[in-house]
Amino acid sequence: MRNYAEAERYCDRAISLAPDLPDAYLIKMWLYVVWQGSAENARAVYRDALERVGPGELASGSFPPGMGGVAVRIIGDEYAENFLRLPAGSVGDSAGHFLLRAEVHGRRGERELEYAYYDSARVISEAAVEERRAGYLVHMQLGRAYAGLGRKEEAIRAGQRAVDALPVSRDAFWGPLTIANLAMIYVVVGEHDAALDRLEYLLSIPSDMSIPLLQTDPIWAPLRDHPRFQRLVEGNR
Repeated sequence: MRNYAEAERYCDRAISLAPDLPDAYLIKMWLYVVWQGSAENARAVYRDALERVGPGELASGSFPPGMGGVAVRIIGDEYAENFLRLPAGSVGDSAGHFLLRAEVHGRRGERELEYAYYDSARVISEAAVEERRAGYLVHMQLGRAYAGLGRKEEAIRAGQRAVDALPVSRDAFWGPLTIANLAMIYVVVGEHDAALDRLEYLLSIPSDMSIPLLQTDPIWAPLRDHPRFQRLVEGNR
């Protein structure tokens, strides 16, 4: 609902009640990025959490929608190093773990490892589809894997299947996540106007999408010189 000050109050209350559990810290990290576009404040929460929870628990906690990739891209090397020490399957399911590993190696310019982990995520997700175990999350992950491998049409198709499997009309909390995922896929494969169509919609409804997030998270950087993106930022200030 973008009631960020109230969200901060509840995060602080949760931390005071259970300072040894990771989830409230992860939500608060996400909050500062979405609300303020502040990597510095998110990192400060992460470092505070490290003193109370520990890196393994933080890296394997229950992220808010989209936070895993944001932590890799914004919290940076400190988070990435702790994440890479985890065994496969420690962060959500193993396809999600491999996607995050691919992103870490991609940020470091380690293209062979990046490609290998995207391909591992693809294999796991395709198997789930073939075995008819594929819900919206599997299609989201498959779309991101295809996009990372440069398989444009397959990436878009899988991302759209995730949206169709869990539309906003059926689930107002998780439905926007599938649309944000499709927008990310469109950015990666170079379909910037299609990405902006989805972002404009997400900003018009209750969702985790925000202008500070778009201005801070590097995944949206290819859009920032686009006239529509600039109008979107100006119109939502």
